[in-house]
Formats: sequence, C-alpha cells, structure tokens
Amino acid sequence: MSGYLLLVGEKGLPLIEQLKLKNQFLVDANGKVLTDKKGRKKLVPFSETYAAMQALRFMWSYADGRIAKPRLGQSMRILLDRPKLADLVIADLARWKDWSIREPADDHVRRQGIQRPRHQGGPSCVTCWSAPRTFPRARTRKRRPARTPSMSTPL
Repeated sequence: MSGYLLLVGEKGLPLIEQLKLKNQFLVDANGKVLTDKKGRKKLVPFSETYAAMQALRFMWSYADGRIAKPRLGQSMRILLDRPKLADLVIADLARWKDWSIREPADDHVRRQGIQRPRHQGGPSCVTCWSAPRTFPRARTRKRRPARTPSMSTPL
C-alpha cells in the first residue's frame, strides 16, 4: 500500500480509506458486501487494516511532501472508531502533534475504554495521550514569583 501511495500520491487515499479503513466488511468491485458460504459478511482482515495504517505512517515519515501531512492525519483519524486500533491511532496522532482530536479521544477513553490488540503489550498509549505534559495548554493563572528571604525577615 505504501508503494501505491508513493506512485499515485494523495489521489490514492480515497481508495485505501474506502476499502481498508472505513469498511469493516470486504466488498466486491460493485460495492456489494461479500459473504461466506453460510451467508455471514466477511470482515476485512485486521492485518489489511493494520497494513493501511502502516502505509500512512510510512508516508508521514519517509515520503516528504508526497501527501500533505494534514491529509494523512485525516485518514488516520478514521480508525478512531475501531476500538482495537484506537490506542495505536491515538499514539500516532500524539506523535504527529495532531491535537485536534484531544476532546473526542478523551471522551472515547471515558465512554468505551480502549481495547488493545492481543499482540500489543506494555503500557497503554492512552497514558501518553492523557499525560498533562503531552499537550500544549494555556496557563490558567499566573505563577507567583519565588519568594527570597530578605535581611529584615526573621527566619
């Protein structure tokens, strides 16, 4: 997918978004959802969705200017609706300094929690997202100047 995006640039994002990021089910060329022998809808394999996510990461890091960074962030934000990937997406968006989803991400964490994929270990990336030092914030009150003892003040 990275090769495809390198070749066609931003014009290729809508196809990847539609087939791998937005749809949770496999579709044919006409847009009809594919089913198995029992009539159940076929899910897009997790590996394909993850590969699309990796392609976005690759384009951000190594394809200087081939696709505008805000456009890559827009594509990545689509995956916030998937609980199994939201943790990874939040970490990427924080790394990319995309603060536009801070409130929705906090709400998502509070409402549903984040499900980490089985293959992912270690601390949750939501911890990184929610850390107060992660986000630039305006100061709500002025800091008092440090008091220095004077010669006339008793100790």
